[in-house]
Amino acid sequence: SVRIAAVSPSEFGGDWAELIALSGPVDISRFVLTDLDGSDNFLAVSPVTLRAGEKALVHWGEGITEIDGVGDANANGQRDLYLSHDEPLSSTDDQLVLVWGNKIHDAVVFTNGDGRISRDEQKDLLYLSNAGEWSGGVSQTGAVNVGTYRLPVERIDPTRDSNSKDDWRSRSPSGVAQAGATR
Repeated sequence: SVRIAAVSPSEFGGDWAELIALSGPVDISRFVLTDLDGSDNFLAVSPVTLRAGEKALVHWGEGITEIDGVGDANANGQRDLYLSHDEPLSSTDDQLVLVWGNKIHDAVVFTNGDGRISRDEQKDLLYLSNAGEWSGGVSQTGAVNVGTYRLPVERIDPTRDSNSKDDWRSRSPSGVAQAGATR
């Protein structure tokens, strides 16, 4: 199985999400990362096989996708995939959903903590709640808070998934995790 391990909805571009294979080998090329609102594409057009514990970094922007046969071309310790034609993540309130076919594999809901959430996002949160993929309801208090500076958030334990904000924590700007900062 595959999960979202971290997400960075940057206000200034450079959005990314990290995926982790809990078991494997698994080809993640046919998975889709979606916010449920935009146009979505497969992660890759050729196989991208991860072994158990291996990670892939998905970037919204231009770059060379490290498919099988290319491997870790930039030697950063994980596979890099680029979604150049998809809409980037929202830097305010949004969700990121990992889908294969018609099945939701994982989801994370994040907000900037300003107390407001749009009707469109409420609709998406209700959909995830009804699907059993997010238990936070349709308010900002039920989502992971990325804060004013849109700090990346990471899963506390990739093997644990309660489908709630309790699975997540924020990263400080230096990359050191801050437990409890998302609550």
